[in-house]
Formats: sequence, structure tokens, C-alpha cells
Amino acid sequence: MPKPTTTQYPSETIEERQECLREAERLVTSDRNKQYGEPVDNMARTAEMFAAYLGNRNGRELEATDIAMFGVILKIGRLANDPTKLDSWIDLCGYASIGYECAKKAAITGDLEKILNAALQD
Repeated sequence: MPKPTTTQYPSETIEERQECLREAERLVTSDRNKQYGEPVDNMARTAEMFAAYLGNRNGRELEATDIAMFGVILKIGRLANDPTKLDSWIDLCGYASIGYECAKKAAITGDLEKILNAALQD
């Protein structure tokens, strides 16, 4: 039986991963707690807001608009700690605009499905 081989990645790929990990470490070990509050507190607050938004729905019922809304809720959770953080307001607007686009496309798709179903009924 042949011996399994591992994929060899170019050294640039590994260096890019290392660079990404170093940047992530820098960010999570710097002043982010001052900017966004304690991470566990922030995530707990965000989880409560998202649970309230979902109501009785579960993960299998989520749509693209719900995921955009999660981004909005995530940013609201961060803004609760520091409402003067412009970057969070900008991100919130971005998620909201994506959510609107998702909702419009879902409505168009829903309308097309209704038209097709009606045509098939005739």
C-alpha cells in the first residue's frame, strides 16, 4: 500500500499564514479591550442580542439577511462599549447595506418562484 503523502505548500503560503497569525496575536493582545470591552462580556452581550433577534428560530432556518443582521448585531455589541468608534459605525452601515441587498434578492427570487409555480399550475 502506498504511503500517504502530504501536500507541500510554497514557503510564501506558510509565510503569509505566519504573518496573519502574528497580526491576529498583535490585535488580540493590544488595546482591543479598551476599544471593545472584555471579549467574554462582549460576546455574551452579542449572543443575548442575537438570541432575541432569532426568537424561536434555529440555525437551519437562517437566511442570508440573518447573517448580515448578525454582523449588525455584532457591531451594536461593540458600540455598546464605545459609541464613538467610527469604524464600528461604518462596519454596521456596510452590514446593513449587504442585508438590504440580500433581502431584495430574496424578494425577487420569491416573486419568480411564485410566477413559475403559477405558470406550472395553468
